Amino acid sequence: FLRQPGEKVFALYGGVGVFYRSLFPDIEVHSTDRTVLGLALRQKDNILIHDAGAEKLMPHLPDWLRTAASPRAFALFPLGGSDQPRALLLLGRPTPRRLTPSLALVPGLADQTACFSHCRSQ
Repeated sequence: FLRQPGEKVFALYGGVGVFYRSLFPDIEVHSTDRTVLGLALRQKDNILIHDAGAEKLMPHLPDWLRTAASPRAFALFPLGGSDQPRALLLLGRPTPRRLTPSLALVPGLADQTACFSHCRSQ
């Protein structure tokens, strides 16, 4: 998800994998959303979700993260910006799994961060 300068909305910008291809192009995230994504943006902090199917977590997920095709474990990384993040990176796994905060163990982060840096410079 990428926020254009002067905008408050984070629009779906790019990605890879089955889940990304199944999303509609008009999905947006707002920092005011009362979801784990909005929380990550407001707190400017990484969030790791080990089991998105957990009953107590369901009210805090947007509808599009509650589908059968949605990742069952995912990490949220707010990127860039001193006041507000410029982007929100969502990296997911198809099955529940204990995630660790080690960036080296999160596949794809380096590639997506490079893409973000390139997009930011344009």
